[in-house]
Amino acid sequence: MLWSRRWKNGGTLVSGQISLPTRSDGELHWIGFPGLAVRPANAADFSRGQTLEQLESLIGAPLANCAVAGGSQGYLIAELVQDDALSKLRPPGAALGNATERALIVTSRSSHSADRIEFRYFAPQYGVSEDSATGSAMRVLASYWQLRGLGEALEALQRSPAGGLLRSVVEGDITWVGGSVHDD
Repeated sequence: MLWSRRWKNGGTLVSGQISLPTRSDGELHWIGFPGLAVRPANAADFSRGQTLEQLESLIGAPLANCAVAGGSQGYLIAELVQDDALSKLRPPGAALGNATERALIVTSRSSHSADRIEFRYFAPQYGVSEDSATGSAMRVLASYWQLRGLGEALEALQRSPAGGLLRSVVEGDITWVGGSVHDD
């Protein structure tokens, strides 16, 4: 990325009113996001009258856990019981918007590596059928999986058709999200 070549040892990425610290570590480039609180989901979080059981039906796989982050238009985190169901998911499309105003992050522990998670990100109600590599979702998952006992550092495989490998490190109130960046 242009900013990483220019600053070499870090800098600040400014987007509107938001300033985010950046750093590079060899081939990895990192952006520091403010931490985001995650809490267990309850019936009120399904703002359009839907239930957890209907969410399972929408996803097409059983859930081990469900949580939320951010406000009513924030994130809904759905943890699958088994990671093999993740690659088989079809994007939920407009049905997701009928269930919630929140973007949906579907995640699971990887059966291939104890230190890795997997995920997919859907937000059709905001024009994103499925995102291929999502740093903002990784920020949310860093907090979620830390609460679930996976520690402060994560490696995540995004199971979208394009795929991506992301990393996160929670340092105090900053969640660093990083990965390799390739110019196309």
